Amino acid sequence: MEDLIQLGIGMVAFYAAIISTLSFFTDRNYKRYLKKKGERQLTVEISVGIHSQHDDPVILITMANPGDRTVTVQTPTILLPNKSALFFPDPLSNVTFPHDLQDGKNCVLWTSAYEVIKQLRNLGFRGETRLVAQCTDGVGKKYTGNSILIDAG
Repeated sequence: MEDLIQLGIGMVAFYAAIISTLSFFTDRNYKRYLKKKGERQLTVEISVGIHSQHDDPVILITMANPGDRTVTVQTPTILLPNKSALFFPDPLSNVTFPHDLQDGKNCVLWTSAYEVIKQLRNLGFRGETRLVAQCTDGVGKKYTGNSILIDAG
């Protein structure tokens, strides 16, 4: 009988250990989820393509808001290998900047690839040059996207 009681106590202790471990990890992940849920999120992507309004190739910068809060986006920039940046004082875009980007939405900025190459050459870049897209939100947080290689000649 005493062995049966010891077995019962052991099973209860084992069950309690499993429940407390599951509770710990679930609680920790839930807190992480709640923290991330409230954060502003923005993805930035740079690519080369053809735009319907231009005959020449264009560089596209796409900003998307996968989060659940509106993000105010400033005009994106292109980061250069020497840590300087190309700015767009009068960008061609489907929105005006600064822009309140709703959750689940995106916006696009485009510019002539030839114009970017011309600016790169004026800055002394030659050959393949890595360009990185970056955007800043309304509170100054920077979001850096992917990079592309472009031949600056």
